[in-house]
Amino acid sequence: MTAPRQVRRLTPLFVLLALSACLTPATAAARQKHAAADANPARRLIHVAVTDERGEFVAALKPEDFTVLVNNRPARVVSASDSDVAASVDILLDTSGSMEGGRRRGLGAAARLREGVLRFLHDSHATTDFSLIAFNRSPQLLLERAVDSKVILAALDRYAAAEARGATVLYDALYLSLNRAAAGRHAKRALLLVTDGHDTASRYTRRDVERALAGSDVLVYAVLVQSPGGALTEDARLLLKRLSDISGGSLFYAVDENSLAAAMRQAAAALRSHYALTVELPSAAGSREWHRLKVSVKERRDEAGRRRRLKVRAREGFYAGPAEAARPGGDQGRGRRSRAAPQRASSGSRPQRAPAANLP
Repeated sequence: MTAPRQVRRLTPLFVLLALSACLTPATAAARQKHAAADANPARRLIHVAVTDERGEFVAALKPEDFTVLVNNRPARVVSASDSDVAASVDILLDTSGSMEGGRRRGLGAAARLREGVLRFLHDSHATTDFSLIAFNRSPQLLLERAVDSKVILAALDRYAAAEARGATVLYDALYLSLNRAAAGRHAKRALLLVTDGHDTASRYTRRDVERALAGSDVLVYAVLVQSPGGALTEDARLLLKRLSDISGGSLFYAVDENSLAAAMRQAAAALRSHYALTVELPSAAGSREWHRLKVSVKERRDEAGRRRRLKVRAREGFYAGPAEAARPGGDQGRGRRSRAAPQRASSGSRPQRAPAANLP
């Protein structure tokens, strides 16, 4: 059994300094894992979900059933596997005051989220490893790379003794988690975000987070939670939908404990329902810049001959080389929302702006 680690409170300054130091190596390590999986550098692994009208996973598709375009140029699908494989997952829990709706008594946010976390762990692949991060005024690493659900729940229970309170550093927590998840030991890496979608005190900006996500291979599954006495806001919905769209993940909704448990089970099922496509990239896609990705599947019909309406989810694009997200400071720092494109940079160079026509 994996021994639980002590809860570590990460102050905002420490988080930012640590991220600045480790961002590029972490992302580069993730890219190297993909390169090692296939000796041909012109190939790339892409995770794709295909569902039908009922939201059920469509299995048994073959490589020839997929059409992949990279910058509107066809890319050959070498293989397509729908095997259920383990993942490395960061579970990111919002335990700020807004999740409590201003209540002074009763269950804290962490305790309210416990049942949903249990459902997610129960329905996940048996060898998936999890890290647990909670955030309010600062991100707090509760546990890292554990497989045993008992150990994970014990870490959450210890943290739940503290009442949820304070401001919300949603963007800072996302930025930290994205870079941790990108260094996961499994080829499939994901982030499960459970939040009401509000940010009040982050140093990083939404655009910083979007750039970091565009430069990673991390799938984001978000559960938008209605806080007690509150309401699901359109701004929060648009934010979480945007993050899931960039990564090829999904967004779920929860208005109470029962729907939260259901949403967490749906997220676990979605994470396990993917095709791993090995794609041979067009020659121009080897350059270190942003490449827009579009995946579709051939028309399929049911036994009565009726056309099935299938939905395909994949990330919006990728960088061919190691990516580097924006660091805080200058026009990327707190208080200003940058309109720049997702950026990447080779070691020792300044990030370069992607062409406007290729922005995700």
